[in-house]
Amino acid sequence: MQPIEFDQSHWPILLIKHPEEPVDKELTIHYLETLEGYFNRGEKFCIVFIVMGSKPPTAEHRFMVANWVKQKELVIKPFILGTAYVMPGLIQKLTLMTFLKFLDTTEIISPVKVFRSYTKAMAWANERCQFLKLPLPAEEKN
Repeated sequence: MQPIEFDQSHWPILLIKHPEEPVDKELTIHYLETLEGYFNRGEKFCIVFIVMGSKPPTAEHRFMVANWVKQKELVIKPFILGTAYVMPGLIQKLTLMTFLKFLDTTEIISPVKVFRSYTKAMAWANERCQFLKLPLPAEEKN
């Protein structure tokens, strides 16, 4: 069974790629511990979930994640700039949005957008992160 992959090479955009097969409880716990580490950095960032070609997560995984999000709201909200999902199908999108609203997690990870292409999701996430540019150095005093 493959774990959920984290890619921080585009930081402050964190890419999270779900494997084709849903992960088990042990891998879900590892996923949540890893994700918490990113929030504990104290830096603002966007998350882009890549779920193209993956089967829907198990009910156990969804409830574990939703409960974690609710428990960690005070850790998540100050640092999340937005959450994007890359998924091709309308049914996947409707299932995801229903799940997020049903478990009452959308507000915590908002704004939430769903894209059909990786390129569009990355463009949106990059736009959300634009204000993180470092200020220009102050002029030296003579």
